[in-house]
Formats: sequence, structure tokens, C-alpha cells
Amino acid sequence: MYERYIRYNEITFAMYCMTSIDRAISRGRREKDRRAQAEISLENLGDLDNALGRDRGGKEVELPEAIFDVDGLKIPIVNPDLAKALRSMPPQKRNILLLAYIIGDNDAELGSALHISKSAAQRRRIAALKRIQRLMGVAE
Repeated sequence: MYERYIRYNEITFAMYCMTSIDRAISRGRREKDRRAQAEISLENLGDLDNALGRDRGGKEVELPEAIFDVDGLKIPIVNPDLAKALRSMPPQKRNILLLAYIIGDNDAELGSALHISKSAAQRRRIAALKRIQRLMGVAE
């Protein structure tokens, strides 16, 4: 009788663990889907190759309209509208956009570079992207 009780507890605990893991996976997927819906593609801002000063073949086409310094890294921007919008942004928001979309850092790398948490980097990146869209007159 005691062995059956022990076995019942083992099975119950195993089922509890599996259910908890399944629920955690479901929560993670829902959170990922929610974040994906909140993300706004940089493609909505216009031609990124043109903004970076490259033609489709990757060749330089014109001199940069502005050069932004992000922690010693010089980032040239050729598109005058994008440069104007970036100049009008606070440095903190501008830097997070340049690192995220021009350099290609993910949220963890952004957080590390700016000495903030990954979630703070994500919130700031999304807010900065919405702000630059407003400045450039791009519909959300």
C-alpha cells in the first residue's frame, strides 16, 4: 500500500512538472507573439539602403548628410530626412535606434552597450522607433 502511495506521488509530481513546463512554453509563445505585434518594421521608414548611403549593389553613392557618434562609433546617415529626424531626437533615443537598426544589435546587446536591462532596451527602442516615425511623418 505504501509503495502505491509513493508511486502515486511520483506520478502526480511528474504531471505537475510537465503541466508547469507546458504552461511556461505557452506563456512564452504568447509573449513572443504579443511583442511581434508591437514591433514596427524599419522598412516602414523608407529605403534603408538609401539612408545608409548605399545603392543596391552596396556601392557608396553620396556623402553622408550627418555622422552620429555613438560611444566612439561613427555612423553616417545620407538620407537628409532621416538625418534631420535623428538630430531632433534626444541622444539616448537616437543612440538606441542607430545601434539597433543601423548596426544591428539585438536588445541584449543594446542593454549591455548602454548599461541597461534587456527589457529597458526593448522599451526604449520601440518608443524611439515610434517617435522617429512621427517625426518623419510615417503612418504607424
